[in-house]
Amino acid sequence: MCGRFTLGVEVEEAAGVFGASVASVLTGFGPRYNIAPAEDAPVVIAAPEGRRMGPMSWGLAQRGWRGRRSGRLLINARSETVARRPSFREDFLARRCLVPADGFYEWQNRPEGRQPYWMHRPDRALFAMAAIWSPTRRQQNGLDTSTRATFAVLTRAAPESIAWLHDRAPVILPGPSWTEWLCSATRPEELQDLLASAEPPDLATRPVSRRVNRAGYEGSRCIQAVEEVVCNEM
Repeated sequence: MCGRFTLGVEVEEAAGVFGASVASVLTGFGPRYNIAPAEDAPVVIAAPEGRRMGPMSWGLAQRGWRGRRSGRLLINARSETVARRPSFREDFLARRCLVPADGFYEWQNRPEGRQPYWMHRPDRALFAMAAIWSPTRRQQNGLDTSTRATFAVLTRAAPESIAWLHDRAPVILPGPSWTEWLCSATRPEELQDLLASAEPPDLATRPVSRRVNRAGYEGSRCIQAVEEVVCNEM
């Protein structure tokens, strides 16, 4: 799965890697080292003028009875079943996106508490997590007040190198498949082939401070390696 991730570069640098223009509302969005569910993150979509990077909130509202959406956030979707699940099928077929990142966190349960690890490419290069997005209406007193774009990251079986931490990992799409993934004309079976054939890149793993466990803890210190985590660090 993917429950937190990092984007430790300026938005303009990320947009350059993805060949995307930047929405004006992203001005001032600096490097982030502990992006958590329900928070905004830069996301790349296909637009008439080309790829565009703008903010979306992490977590789709769950579809319930008769398609209504509840307050529970769905931050991940399994790539193997995303085309069949009612909660995700419409978004998978019509609204796909790329989530720029340079790392993500997984946790190991220990007697003294959960130990976070930061997963990243050895060269710290950016990568693209496959995702779907949805326009979610916000209501107040029973009336729609605004529409907010939200997203969920697609996951796959974890590569052997990190399976000891968790059995799931984000689907990381290679650059040559980005255009096809974003294109509205790509057929469902071709999309499934893209997901199934996306071999995960080599990932390095480092233990980091347990302060990362707290949403809201930020800064480059989040990804600094620790040799030993003491029980009273929190």
